[in-house]
Amino acid sequence: MEIKQTKKSDSVLEIVFTFDSNDIKPVWEKTINRLGQDMELPGFRKGKIPQNILEEKLGKDYIFEEAAKALLQDEFSNYILKNNIDIIDKPEVTLNKIIPEQYAEFVAKITIIPELDLPDYKQIAEDVAKSKKQIQVSEKEITDTLDWIRNSRSKLEEVDKKIEVNDVADINFEILYNNQPLDEGKEENYKFVVGKEPVFQELNKELMGLGKGDEKEFEITIPKDWPDETLQNKKAIMKVKVNAVLKKNLPELNDEFAKSLGDFENLEALNKSIKEGIHEEKENKEKEKLRLLLLEQIREKIKNEIPEVLISKELEYVLEELKHKVEDIGLEFSQYLAQIKKTEEQIREELRDEAKKRVLNALILREIIKRENIKVSSEELQKKVNELLINLSYQVDDPNKIDREALEGYAQELCENEKAFDLLLNQ
Repeated sequence: MEIKQTKKSDSVLEIVFTFDSNDIKPVWEKTINRLGQDMELPGFRKGKIPQNILEEKLGKDYIFEEAAKALLQDEFSNYILKNNIDIIDKPEVTLNKIIPEQYAEFVAKITIIPELDLPDYKQIAEDVAKSKKQIQVSEKEITDTLDWIRNSRSKLEEVDKKIEVNDVADINFEILYNNQPLDEGKEENYKFVVGKEPVFQELNKELMGLGKGDEKEFEITIPKDWPDETLQNKKAIMKVKVNAVLKKNLPELNDEFAKSLGDFENLEALNKSIKEGIHEEKENKEKEKLRLLLLEQIREKIKNEIPEVLISKELEYVLEELKHKVEDIGLEFSQYLAQIKKTEEQIREELRDEAKKRVLNALILREIIKRENIKVSSEELQKKVNELLINLSYQVDDPNKIDREALEGYAQELCENEKAFDLLLNQ
């Protein structure tokens, strides 16, 4: 037996397997038995035909070829495992030459994960790390967060007054176009902050000075995202009735308010927690920005050919992500395509660059992890798996159906990537 390997490109290997008659002998009998399992001949039970008769019926040339193919399956797998070759697509195997009872030659072309010719990634990382911004949290950011929390805990109370800016208006409305009511142009108890209504902006002005029970008609512009495209940006009439004028009753900002939010001793402790939370969020954003910048600068210097099969597979993932996002906002993907006036093929073409970037990013990290001999301990892996399990438990109906093996593989990848970034950017 002879095996020769030739690298045809960054991502294509050609392996030639040559077997002679001595290599075939050990699998000859097994091949005959396999081929004769379903054969039926008068005078013999199925699967019990003697080998000499099977050889005569099947022909030695045919048996030799089938035995060679069977041997190839075993030797191909052994060779791939022994040489740690990462195959990323189904191999293309051809029978190149055969002389029955003498030898058979097979040629296997396989697509592999390419070894990237990386630039000096440590120097790039050093330069990128210098651009890291010093994280600061302003008093305004803390105050704005406190205001948001207070607003989220506020209660609406009806007041006997005319509408002013920042009041909350509770209205019923109906929209008419050419004196005909619109199917989706009617709503009751529609609440909004006057002066900040984003959809029907005319309401911010037209309701000023109105009180409970007042009614009014005025012209509006139908929003540009209206479901019926033929009506978008058209003029229409809105009929409005004020149900109530409401004021937000904000809780007082004191120690008792802080205690009501959780395990906070006083308002100072709440402020400290908010500051730490904002700082951590900014730190994570800066960290992610540096990581993406590092990958981008490495990517720009890579000249390797990237296997099309990897890009195509990643493109399917990117497209599925988009479809899920569209579904999350209550749209069918076909409706989304109709709204943006594009076909799925056009979307695929637009997403192709993003898919290619993702593939390259993964290959870059894989190569760095390999070169830097980055390892993940069993304790680190288990901790990450547990984190993922907790997150997934809120997203799936039955946590017991989670593919544990796939989850561990994903956790391994996350841990290795994290260590690679920490090593390069000293994070």
